[in-house]
Amino acid sequence: MVSLEAILLTSFVLSAEVRMTTEADRRAKLDLQIDMLAEQELTAILRSPKAIADHSGIDLRAVVPDLSELTSDTRIDRLSKRLADAEKNASASA
Repeated sequence: MVSLEAILLTSFVLSAEVRMTTEADRRAKLDLQIDMLAEQELTAILRSPKAIADHSGIDLRAVVPDLSELTSDTRIDRLSKRLADAEKNASASA
């Protein structure tokens, strides 16, 4: 009887863990989408003062040296590849 109870409790716990993992994956995907939209919006916001400064003949590179990188589109595929390479290097050195 005790073994049967342990099996049932284990199955309930595993079922709950699967549901929690699925929900965490959904949240992570939603967070990624929100972060990507925020990145696009911030890039667009930074382009406006840059365009005004360019039109006025003001060079903002002295104030913000990496302005060209900040105002360029973020390539998710390149970022993903860099993260995967960094994980491979970290696991290889460990």
